[in-house]
Amino acid sequence: MSLTRATVDSFAQAGIGEVRFFAYIRQNKRDSLVKDTTVNLGDGQFAIGLPLGENIRAFIVANATGVEGTEKFDSVSLTLDPSHEANIWLSNVASFTTDKTVSRVAFSLRRVVSRATFRPEEDAQTLASLDKFDNIGITFANIATRYRISGDSAVAVSSAAMKVDASNGYSATINSFPTRKGQDPSAQLLLTFYRGTTVVNNSVASIDGGFHYTGSHHYMITVPLTDNAFLETPWTRAAKTTLPFQIHDITF
Repeated sequence: MSLTRATVDSFAQAGIGEVRFFAYIRQNKRDSLVKDTTVNLGDGQFAIGLPLGENIRAFIVANATGVEGTEKFDSVSLTLDPSHEANIWLSNVASFTTDKTVSRVAFSLRRVVSRATFRPEEDAQTLASLDKFDNIGITFANIATRYRISGDSAVAVSSAAMKVDASNGYSATINSFPTRKGQDPSAQLLLTFYRGTTVVNNSVASIDGGFHYTGSHHYMITVPLTDNAFLETPWTRAAKTTLPFQIHDITF
């Protein structure tokens, strides 16, 4: 087995020194787990003992925070906690027969985590001068926390909620597996403004980001919190009006 040179170089830069290898035997139209082992990378070349004369499907993951349903290929999936930073890599699925016709199997890994960061357009001084709210509940809608290997896609989309305040600059970041245009809904935000524990305002509707999560992409979503255009109930005094929110797509 071997990893491509580009993968080895990327892992060296990221400080990744080992990967997890999975192999499944195709029997009676079902794939059952035959090998689940951790491999030290070294130079990217490694040997794995597998039963001879079998049809195999194999893949590699690195930095996986959770792998579930490993007994069958059709059920194995990666999981993540959206509130914790993740840097998960996944290879292509290689299909081969363990006989003399195959001497080497190559894998190329790609990062399968995307990030989105919510941040206010206003500076800290402006937000500190406001007395209308002192914390915000942010719901990131249509993220993916489970990724099925057999379909190479998110199992389902869900939401993640968190609170932000002046101590973190009213900013928050979530992690997501890739989602697909035409299959999954686009990324959305819902804001709830609090003073203490009392709700004082909401976003007028979900803010549609208009993008789908893509691996290795970090979406910076900048929203003018004092803009009445985003609010269910207009503030008595707004710093700006009808300034659209902005999204910057950065690769990492």
